[in-house]
Amino acid sequence: GRQCEFRLGPGVAAGADTLITGGTLGPNNFACQAAAAARMLGWDVYLVFMGEPSANYGEFLQGNRFLEWLMGVESRFVKVDLDALPAELTRIASSLEAKGKRPYITGPTDHDRGALAYVECMMELYLQCRALHIEVSHLVLASGGPTAAGLWLAAAYLGLETQIVAVNPGYYGVPGVERDTRAQVSHIARAAANLLGLEVDWEAARVDLCTADEDARSLRTAAHWLRQAASTEGVFLDPVYTTVAMEELARRVAAGRIRPGAGVIFLHTGGVPSLFNYSKQIIMALQDKGIKRR
Repeated sequence: GRQCEFRLGPGVAAGADTLITGGTLGPNNFACQAAAAARMLGWDVYLVFMGEPSANYGEFLQGNRFLEWLMGVESRFVKVDLDALPAELTRIASSLEAKGKRPYITGPTDHDRGALAYVECMMELYLQCRALHIEVSHLVLASGGPTAAGLWLAAAYLGLETQIVAVNPGYYGVPGVERDTRAQVSHIARAAANLLGLEVDWEAARVDLCTADEDARSLRTAAHWLRQAASTEGVFLDPVYTTVAMEELARRVAAGRIRPGAGVIFLHTGGVPSLFNYSKQIIMALQDKGIKRR
C-alpha cells in the first residue's frame, strides 16, 4: 500500500478517473492494493496480467484475484512479455480515452515512484530506532525491485551502517533492463534519486542484493518457513516473497554471518492473500514432513 500514494499521486493531480496497471500474475499484491486505492478515489480499474489465469485457483477465485473481483474491477489477461506490456497498457488507455475516459497508467514504467515509498519507509525506521535507542545491524527483506531500491537510496543518503539484505525471489519487473537483480534495483534506485534531485555515494550503503536459488523458491521450502513463522511468532508469510527472505535470514544465522543478539529487522512487505492460492500445496508439503492436518 505504501507505493500507491506515490504512484497514484500524479494521476490524482492530472484529474484521472481510471487506473490501468498490471504485470505478472503470481501474487501481484501491488495490483490489488492499487485497485483498492483507485476504488477509494472513485476510479474505474483495469488490471492487465501477462499470461493466463493460474491453475492454482481451481474452480474458485482465490487470494488477490478474489479481492479484486469483490471490488468489481476488470481483469484482462494478455499473451505478451514484460517488454511489450507498456505498449499494451497504452493501447488500452487510448481506447478508453476515445470513449471520454481519463486513464492513468502505473506499474511497469514508474518503479522509481514506487521506490520513493521505501525511501520514506527507511526514514521512518531510522527515526523510530533512534528514538528507541535501537541499533540495527541488518535489515532483511524480499525484493528485487522498488522496495530494495528505495531502501538503498535512503541508506546511501543517510550514510547508515545497517546492512540491507534484499533477496530477489526471481522478479524482474523493469522493461528493457537486463534480467539481473543488481541491474534492475540499481536502475530504479538511480531513477528515484533523479526524481528527488539527490546525488549520493551508492557505495556508502551496505547493500547485499542476492537472488533466491531454486530450492528457496520451492513450495516445499516455503511451506517450512510459513509454518515456522506462523507457529512460533504468529506471523504469516507468503510462499513467493517473504519466505525466501526468512530462509536467507536463517541461513546467515546458521552460518554465523548474523550473530545471536544482533539487531535484526525483518521487513514484511505483505502478500498474505496469496497464501490461499497455494493452501492445498502447502498442506500437502507439510503433511509430507509429518505435520498432520487437523
